[in-house]
Amino acid sequence: MRTLYACGFSCLLTRARAMAHESALTDLPCPSIAQIFTGFLTLGLIAFGGALPLARRELVERRKWLDADEFTDLLDLCQFLPGGNVINLSVAVGMRFRGLPGALSDCSG
Repeated sequence: MRTLYACGFSCLLTRARAMAHESALTDLPCPSIAQIFTGFLTLGLIAFGGALPLARRELVERRKWLDADEFTDLLDLCQFLPGGNVINLSVAVGMRFRGLPGALSDCSG
């Protein structure tokens, strides 16, 4: 199980870096670490249980950090990994925009 988790996390990091490289060519805003932290802190305070629709609305429609296809791709990857989908999604979003500091700020939020 530990090997599967390590392999999954490695895959997550690789995919998040690839998406960050691809998104450098688009017009989507790149949030700061503080914005990422407050965004997921707000989501964590509001949502209990079914946070996924709220996360999609926050990331895609309201803040426009991701487009719908990127959100779906990240969610597909996060569903493969053990643990909560939204927690895995927050780590992937943080990695995508700000690398390891962004991932840590999302987990803290």
